[in-house]
Amino acid sequence: MTQFAIYPRCEEKTDNYVECFNMKLSHDVEERLSKIKPALINENPVKVSFNIPVNYNLK
Repeated sequence: MTQFAIYPRCEEKTDNYVECFNMKLSHDVEERLSKIKPALINENPVKVSFNIPVNYNLK
């Protein structure tokens, strides 16, 4: 059985569905990354790891 990822705000029947999916995903990730503040210890940057959830439907 084949499954397709459907991004919530993209129309399934559009000719540019893949472009829409990639654009929406990139925009969501960029928006979430922009809200992350630098982690500092004694005014020195430290490396942190984090997860960014992505919502889509499988059809």
